[in-house]
Amino acid sequence: MLRHHPFVGRRIEGEIRELVISFGRTGYVALYRYIAVQDLVRILAIRHQREIGYPE
Repeated sequence: MLRHHPFVGRRIEGEIRELVISFGRTGYVALYRYIAVQDLVRILAIRHQREIGYPE
């Protein structure tokens, strides 16, 4: 999905974005950066929503 829609995630700060990925009753959050000059999406971290304090 990020390959075709790199701006789908919510901007956090600067060029870093956050994408919520549903999985069952909770999900995961992917932090990523899109580097336009290289047309490259770099995944910085993937964490479970509970791990970063999202409410259930």
